[in-house]
Amino acid sequence: MDLPKVEGTQVRGKIYHLNLRIKPEIQDLYGGKSHLRGSLRTSDPKVAIREVRRRKAELLVKEQERARQAEVEDLVAQLTPEQRAAYDAAGGLEGLLDGFGRAQAGAQVAPGTASEPPQPPVHPETHGGPHWPPPLEATAPQDNDAELEPIDDDWPLGGALTVVDDDGYDYEEEVFSLADLFDEYAPTLEPDAAEAMRQVVRLFSEFHGDVAFDELTIAHLDEFAVAAHGLPADMMAKLADGTRVRDLPFAEMVAWTVHTEAKPISETTRFQYVNMLKQVMAFGVPRYRRGDPWSDYRLQILRRETVEEPQAKSPSRFAPSEWTLSGAVMRLLELTIILFIVLVLFLLWEART
Repeated sequence: MDLPKVEGTQVRGKIYHLNLRIKPEIQDLYGGKSHLRGSLRTSDPKVAIREVRRRKAELLVKEQERARQAEVEDLVAQLTPEQRAAYDAAGGLEGLLDGFGRAQAGAQVAPGTASEPPQPPVHPETHGGPHWPPPLEATAPQDNDAELEPIDDDWPLGGALTVVDDDGYDYEEEVFSLADLFDEYAPTLEPDAAEAMRQVVRLFSEFHGDVAFDELTIAHLDEFAVAAHGLPADMMAKLADGTRVRDLPFAEMVAWTVHTEAKPISETTRFQYVNMLKQVMAFGVPRYRRGDPWSDYRLQILRRETVEEPQAKSPSRFAPSEWTLSGAVMRLLELTIILFIVLVLFLLWEART
């Protein structure tokens, strides 16, 4: 059964993967990448939704910081040379704010000023307090939030999305693969054609793994085409638990075909698989790579040798098996005609002598 669709994610191998667009204004913080991608290590749509919201919030914070920085730079650019010199001497915006804070603190404790009664402490949860609003990390955890580990302290400045699992292993951002390219190509297709092509791309990705799109070669396509001989012809067959064969991983699908001695796919279907993959590759050239390594690939069709059956000997014309009433009448008529011709010839010969 397919996982429910979650906005901002892709599904690969029953696992949600993050797929969020990074605005051009902050792409330099992510190594120039246009999308934030990485495995969320979950098949739970609720967990995926929460994780997408958190990543979107982090992107929004970076966008707002960059927008404020652009506004400050625009104001600084309008300063006169004297004002710009004083601005730089003060340490820029941070220096001015720091100096203003120190001056304000000094004014509050200046001699001769009346001391103010102590103010009651302001709790962070009080609206308008110095710590309002609370940071995103300080919000009360929701159900299953304990399963989500926070991102690294230096993310996203490190340029890669890192999800820390319980075993401490870091899963770095995944490469841009053929499956990622198809997600951009699918909206241009009819729904039925897109679904059929998505199945082929899934099988290819499971066979080769997540190979970077710009690293695919003609050998990858040829190896998949050869391995596709083991796929079953009946993809809609059901297993004992109700799972359809088409939903199995590539290796399990081939194993099922061998175990059940099912009929393998036809050469026509294999030819269609190759053409679909070549079509996806052509969509990504030259946008994501130079040159199409699959354009000259020609599938070697394995033609089955036809064994001609020996022609059966036709029975003798006058064999007993052919003796029927209608056949006997026909044979008698033929014999009568032959005798009449012989008699005519004999009479002609006697007349001449």
